[in-house]
Amino acid sequence: MDAASSTIVGAVLTTTEAGDASQVGPLLAQTHGPITTVLADGAYDGEPIYQTIAQHDPGAVVIIPPRATAGPAIRPRPPRRRATTTFSGLLRMVG
Repeated sequence: MDAASSTIVGAVLTTTEAGDASQVGPLLAQTHGPITTVLADGAYDGEPIYQTIAQHDPGAVVIIPPRATAGPAIRPRPPRRRATTTFSGLLRMVG
């Protein structure tokens, strides 16, 4: 979605056999211009997603909380740390 206009800029309909995370590349391919931020739920937390986004737009800020089943990372990567901090702040704001 384009944050400025609230216009949907990409869409993919998946079957039960295809995981949503596998469609990140095709969704990004539908966009035009630079992507500033990618916001997704924890189902998208994984190195392949971060790599796909970085290949499409290296400057994009990725905000994805850790999966519910994720264990603590010894040294979390900056995007993961940023996502965890951002989502924690949002949860505090909405209670």
